[in-house]
Amino acid sequence: MKKMDIGIQRWTWRMSLLFIATAMAGSTIFSASSSEQKIRVAVFPFAPKDVSAAEAKALRERWATALGETGTFQVMSQSTMDAVLSEMGFSSLEECTTSACAAYFGKTLGVEAVVQGTIEKSQERYTHSIRLIKVSSGDVLYQRTITEQESLEILLLNHLAPIAQDIARIKLTEETNYRWYAVAGVTAVVGVTIYFISKSLGLFGSDRLHTPGNEDPPPPGGE
Repeated sequence: MKKMDIGIQRWTWRMSLLFIATAMAGSTIFSASSSEQKIRVAVFPFAPKDVSAAEAKALRERWATALGETGTFQVMSQSTMDAVLSEMGFSSLEECTTSACAAYFGKTLGVEAVVQGTIEKSQERYTHSIRLIKVSSGDVLYQRTITEQESLEILLLNHLAPIAQDIARIKLTEETNYRWYAVAGVTAVVGVTIYFISKSLGLFGSDRLHTPGNEDPPPPGGE
């Protein structure tokens, strides 16, 4: 009888450990998959004013690089963007300067956010405005204007990386509890399985496991 009790205790401990390990593993898997998912973003051409086409193009490319380096965004390449637009019958996005336009073409491109803005030069001062558009709603989630006296290159070096980090911290999508629902589901299945197995062995509803030939001996002097 003692050997049977010890066996039951060992089985119960193993099932308990299995229950805990399953819950922890499920949480880890869903956390990892969530953290690895990047936000799809497209950088639209910046509307230029008294700035050369080469400077505007360089600004766009540097923004794509800065956003990609944050590790938060999956930036659509300009070549992919041009190919999709061409297939849809659009030539370019040079005239797309409003948030509504950005949201429309963002949906066409299959991205979640769009970066757009302006770049202009007045005398020796560069002024660059940038905003982040949430494609699903057309809302402006981030807006910033920066100026630099010396050159466009100085503006790029001093400001792009810090602003890209600021943008990466913006909450673009509502957090969901789907992964926790999945973890809870897996844990519940394991728990129910342990319960029914334990019940079938007599671990619930009785103090001792009753099996044929395993009854307690009668007390001394009893019948």
